[in-house]
Amino acid sequence: MGKLKLHNKYAMIRRDLFSIMWLPHIITTVAMVIIRIVEAMAATVLGDFSEHLFAADTGIVQSDLIKICFVFVLTVVLCPLLGYLDDFFTVKFAYKHDSRVFNRFLEKSPEKAAEYDSGEMEYELEDAPNSYRNITARIISTSLSTIFYIVYVTIILFEKNKIISFSYLVLSIIQMSVPVLFSKILADILEHENDYEEDIYSAEEQLCSVPR
Repeated sequence: MGKLKLHNKYAMIRRDLFSIMWLPHIITTVAMVIIRIVEAMAATVLGDFSEHLFAADTGIVQSDLIKICFVFVLTVVLCPLLGYLDDFFTVKFAYKHDSRVFNRFLEKSPEKAAEYDSGEMEYELEDAPNSYRNITARIISTSLSTIFYIVYVTIILFEKNKIISFSYLVLSIIQMSVPVLFSKILADILEHENDYEEDIYSAEEQLCSVPR
């Protein structure tokens, strides 16, 4: 029964998060994908420009300069704009999520609410929602953007050297597999970190409440 209640609790937490933060998460993911692809495009264009410059191929160099200007505009204008847009919607919807978390706590019975000490309560209402939002957004955006980045770079490398392209793909898959293989260990570390922060809040509250 305890495991079922815990499962229902986490299901409700995920439901509250995604029902409110789905738009910021989408914007964060799209922004990250575009930024990573622009970074790869910049490296490719500069590499081609250097190759053609040393080969003294002036016709192609002029074409490369146009591409460099285009990538420069994307890097200087589009990428920062996407970052500002991401920050704006994340902060805007984070307030709504914080309100939902606070209302969930107010829905608890007095007996259930009394089970939390002041430090744990402060952590659960202030730091935990923010950490969960950030971790979830980072996992989704990083995973998807990395996949798009790997596919893009692999296609570019495949046109130049199939062996290097295949090696890059294998190494990228290994790199992405490491967090999955050690997910249980990482989850345990995160849980201990949360417990430690709750203890810090409790200790601070006790120090502040000591009569002088």
